[in-house]
Amino acid sequence: MQCGPIVILINGPINAGKSSVSKALCRLLPRTAHVEVDALRDFIQWMPLDESIALNLKNAGAVGGNFLASGLNVVVSYPLNQEEYVYLSEQYRPFEVYCFTMSPRLEVLQRNRGGRPLTEWERERISFQHQSGTASPSFSCATIVTDAHENIEVSSSPSGAAAALTCADGTTLRNITPATMRIRRNAGDCTLEIARDGFDQKTISITQGINGAYWGNFGFVPLVPIGAYGVAVGTADDEPGSVALGAGMVVTAAAAFLIDYRTGAIHKHDPNRIEVSLTPKR
Repeated sequence: MQCGPIVILINGPINAGKSSVSKALCRLLPRTAHVEVDALRDFIQWMPLDESIALNLKNAGAVGGNFLASGLNVVVSYPLNQEEYVYLSEQYRPFEVYCFTMSPRLEVLQRNRGGRPLTEWERERISFQHQSGTASPSFSCATIVTDAHENIEVSSSPSGAAAALTCADGTTLRNITPATMRIRRNAGDCTLEIARDGFDQKTISITQGINGAYWGNFGFVPLVPIGAYGVAVGTADDEPGSVALGAGMVVTAAAAFLIDYRTGAIHKHDPNRIEVSLTPKR
């Protein structure tokens, strides 16, 4: 007895590594097809991008559905918004659909990779996708490659104040408002002091908590018992395919938790956007 086919959606902006991860999953999971939605546009390159998106997604649903009907797992890579995520999830019913988001920070996304440099259009598109929330979706999509750092935005009225940030891991940063201070997500609790001549000093406590995107990883919990069952049954029945698929499901589920934990992406500081009105001294 083998586990039924599953769908894994790999979300994220351009140049986030979606194709690389999708291909790695295809090597890990037996009988798995990779549906790269952008590749479907090659059939209609003459069509304007905005016009082709709906058709590309429709074709991705049809192609993926054919693979699923043939008993193959499907990995779909594409920068999704909520409407597109809901559409594909409905297209692949009744099969289980899981989602991961690739979320490197913007400066990493803008780097050239391999032998082909990014075009100006690609850079603009990356910025748009990053700002519009593709890298931090509101729908249920676990952040498997969240950046291990985060920005603390500090502004004051009046501006030009000295800002000093100290964290439990020993991080000490100084800047002049308005300022962006970059710290590790697992830097621990921090204290921010803002001072300017002629004004009372302000001290703000910043607490390290849990990144909301991390809770999306619990969507992968069902993969653990299913995968373990596949390993057990495959071993008993001498079915290598079942063993490999079961092991792959366990690895996929564990990766969502372990990567976020090891990189520190599990954490988020609150507040991370601070606006202070300084009071003149009396």
